[in-house]
Amino acid sequence: MKHSFRVGNHIFSIDVPASLDLFSLLPSLQRFALPFNQEAPSEENLLFSLSIVADEMLGGSMTREQRLQISVPPKEAEEVLTFDWDDADCTISKTNTHYYIQTSPHRVTSSVEEIDSTWYIRTDLDFKHGTTFLKKDERNGFVMNNFLMMLYAFNGASKDTLLMHASVIEMNGEGYMFLGKSGTGKSTHTALWLRHFPGALRLNDDNPVVRISPDGQPLVYGSPWSGKTPCYRNAQVSLKGIVRLHQAPYNKIQREMTVPSFASILPSCSILKQDKKLYDALCNVVGKVAQLVPTYHLECLPDEEAARLSYETITKAN
Repeated sequence: MKHSFRVGNHIFSIDVPASLDLFSLLPSLQRFALPFNQEAPSEENLLFSLSIVADEMLGGSMTREQRLQISVPPKEAEEVLTFDWDDADCTISKTNTHYYIQTSPHRVTSSVEEIDSTWYIRTDLDFKHGTTFLKKDERNGFVMNNFLMMLYAFNGASKDTLLMHASVIEMNGEGYMFLGKSGTGKSTHTALWLRHFPGALRLNDDNPVVRISPDGQPLVYGSPWSGKTPCYRNAQVSLKGIVRLHQAPYNKIQREMTVPSFASILPSCSILKQDKKLYDALCNVVGKVAQLVPTYHLECLPDEEAARLSYETITKAN
């Protein structure tokens, strides 16, 4: 059964067994689903597609050996990148025909456990289509969401679209995005906006989508991915300001020129930097955003004064 979704005004599809309730697995996607009676876009017009397969353990016809043959990187695969992914290790490998992405819990200690405790997705070299497999595990939804985020980010870069690590406030049809390393206080700062400024709404708290529209306007969208805050709004607003936060024992804000703006925005974007084509596309989009959207550096305390300083500075600029 194929489901189609629109996120950031891009459409992607997920194909699942008829026996699988996709929205029980990934409930945050429901608000972004296209009606079944709406004509599905052609494959070439999709941002990407993902097939989620059930093997014999979950009532499917595929054996465990067949699943491993399709999804596990072959011996000739070259490891591209290994990184920490929340409570798991993630590895991306590549052959002449496919990328392989695998993630496994940190507690894995033996090769047998690794096979049984690892999720895999195999994609073509342009990340346009991926195939992954469910397991009898309550973490299926978490893993599938992260695979979707990777496919979205990798395919969006070539279409003037960024998946960003940020918290976004909407006010009067305008969006203000707050960046910073994990633990910097993005959610705390936007919560102060919600508390003190009437009309402020949270658009997304962890993974908004930024896109340069065909007419050259910077837009920010809600997404099905919002970290620990369940904020899954299917909405878009004009992106009018970007603020990178740094903790400090005082409150000070300064507008940045284009080059520092680029440097502020780039670390918050999701991409596979080891793929030159993807990284070049990402840098092209970030450069456009840095030129079009006022960007600020805010050194601050987690208090009302900091929120008022950022509010008065960036809203007056528009």
